[in-house]
Amino acid sequence: MLEEMKKEIRQGIEKLNQTGKMTAEEIKAVTQEAVRKAVEKSKEGIDEINKITKEATNTSIEELKKIEQTTKENIDAAVEGILEGAKQKTQEVIDRLNADILKVKNELENKKEELELKLKDALDSVKKTASQLSDDIGKKL
Repeated sequence: MLEEMKKEIRQGIEKLNQTGKMTAEEIKAVTQEAVRKAVEKSKEGIDEINKITKEATNTSIEELKKIEQTTKENIDAAVEGILEGAKQKTQEVIDRLNADILKVKNELENKKEELELKLKDALDSVKKTASQLSDDIGKKL
């Protein structure tokens, strides 16, 4: 996954350089898309995302150095794209987890209500039985 991402960044920056479309906005788009895809494939959580962003940053800077385009604007654009790519997928995962948590919370609340009703029924039954026993004992005395 990391190698795929690094390859995509290298090829994207090379293509921008070859076609003369080397702008900060284009660099940002290349890094953002590559990181977004890598994070999407990630299964290991935050540690993996940290590796992805670190590798993406190193690869972007190395590639910009190779083509002598290491301006502050280009480096900033690459880093911004990396952060946005990671943030976008991370937020989607967080949103999905929050939805899952809400679903489980609702299921637990429903189970709780169901158990409360069963407990109330059981207590009512115990009271009724106790009352009947009391009446029966009273009649026998």
